[in-house]
Amino acid sequence: MSFNAFLKSLMDDFQKQGRLTSIRASESKIKWPEGLGVYTVWHHTVDVAGLIYVGKTGKYVRSGDSVTPNGGSFGNRTARWTLYRFRESRNDPEQLKYTFR
Repeated sequence: MSFNAFLKSLMDDFQKQGRLTSIRASESKIKWPEGLGVYTVWHHTVDVAGLIYVGKTGKYVRSGDSVTPNGGSFGNRTARWTLYRFRESRNDPEQLKYTFR
């Protein structure tokens, strides 16, 4: 199975479960969904050629016999205390390490 076929199957499964949210080219503040999960950033097309970044927000932690979310959420990913970039090349000069490209 190709990456694109696998991705379509995965997105279809999440769509059927009501667990797929898509935000496209927002021109205002993004209303992030509650909770934790995986997010992707695409450039123009949702296929292997357009994939820029895959990230994860929040996770479950175990304490004895209980499992609870750690408090991370999509909303917490909207602000960072360090500059951030989606792609970073080892060829970048050191002074550009944390700049937007």
